[in-house]
Amino acid sequence: MKKFFITLMCIVMVVCFMPTVALADTNVAFIDKDGNGIKDDVESGYSTLQDAVNNAEANDTVFLLMDTTLTSAITINKSITLNLNGKKIDGNNVSGSAEGLIIASGENVTLNIVGAGSVNSAYNVGSRVLSSVCATDGATINIGEEDNPTVYAEFGQNNIAVYAYQDGTVNIYSGSFKATGGGTCTAALGKESNKTAIVNIYGGTFVGADEGTGCAWANNQNAIIKIYNGNFSAVPLGKVSVEGETEGANYLLYDYRDANQSVWPHGYVTVYGGTFIDFNPAQNAHVR
Repeated sequence: MKKFFITLMCIVMVVCFMPTVALADTNVAFIDKDGNGIKDDVESGYSTLQDAVNNAEANDTVFLLMDTTLTSAITINKSITLNLNGKKIDGNNVSGSAEGLIIASGENVTLNIVGAGSVNSAYNVGSRVLSSVCATDGATINIGEEDNPTVYAEFGQNNIAVYAYQDGTVNIYSGSFKATGGGTCTAALGKESNKTAIVNIYGGTFVGADEGTGCAWANNQNAIIKIYNGNFSAVPLGKVSVEGETEGANYLLYDYRDANQSVWPHGYVTVYGGTFIDFNPAQNAHVR
């Protein structure tokens, strides 16, 4: 009889705890109302990052609990903090086109990205996601004020790790940024004559690789990139052609203006500080 009751109690305990374990396993993210990084009973968990963002209120923190692979881009139109919590956001399954995998959009919208995780737009043949992280239409993105996120742009022609577009501003304080397959670590594009895009780099490590535009690309109209600090390298090192493109070139800094669009100002990359590894302006800077 005693053995029967012990067995029964074990079964009851397993059954009682099963829903809790299952629920925890399905929570991709939660809204961290008290900012302690621990999901309390009163804090809501969500099975997708999109659901967590949709249900967050202004100034909330969305806290990742596990790696997640997105199937569509996420647009954020409110001021929140995204804590990567050492997890990975992967865009390898995204279909369709978007300016970014994570997009902050709208006047007075601020997205803070913290936590030592990663965001990777992971270009694939079925999508045209231009960047991993994008600020547009008056929004501001701050990256790495507390921890060191990693933002990649892999295997995509003209793919961008961090992108300021159409009155967007990106401030980078720390983190690791890498672009491969013809991409660039940071880019700014104002596009319209009355739109300005700004990237301010205060720190971080930037590596450009594989025949791309390297670490900083001020692309055409009203594009401004200001470098105050950070470590910059481009591998393999390329050559420069002032008159146009040099096949196989990998530029560390790239300042571009389309000759057919003279009504718009130049793009500008301005360097105030930072460490440039194996950098030779005659070989690794492009001005057109």
